[in-house]
Amino acid sequence: MVLVQIFLAYVYSHFLEYFLHRWFLHTRVSKTWFKYHWGLHHKKARQNQMIDSKYDGLKNLYKDDEVIGLSVLAVIHLPLYFIFPFAYFALVYAAIEYYVLHRLAHSYEGWGRKHLSWHYDHHMGPNQNLNWGVRLPLIDRMVGTRSIYKNTEREKRLKFKTKRRRVRD
Repeated sequence: MVLVQIFLAYVYSHFLEYFLHRWFLHTRVSKTWFKYHWGLHHKKARQNQMIDSKYDGLKNLYKDDEVIGLSVLAVIHLPLYFIFPFAYFALVYAAIEYYVLHRLAHSYEGWGRKHLSWHYDHHMGPNQNLNWGVRLPLIDRMVGTRSIYKNTEREKRLKFKTKRRRVRD
């Protein structure tokens, strides 16, 4: 029963990540609430080969909109702890995993392209309205929103034309 809880919670976390990324962070309404995500985060990532200076250092994590959002999700799911505690801990683990991987993808040049190519494709590909999964492209493959950009002819041509520029806050 414990492994079933963990497995189902982990799969659910990927559906939740996909749903929130696709239909919450990128909608017209949330562009006012999460203006940084769509406005600056995508702009910086595209202009700096995935690097976003927001992830420089560990200062003010308590003010970070991503940390706040993940904390709110942990609180919303807290009742689950009293019924399925292992599922709850799997969800908390998934939230931490999301944050760490997303932070790494936008902190070190080339890391996201190498280890999270589907997230690299989301930011650097011609259509930023695809590739919604951050930790895995699992749901994108299931629903047909996975589009590969890494190692395509288009990426190779563009790499020769652009030089890395850092966008400042």
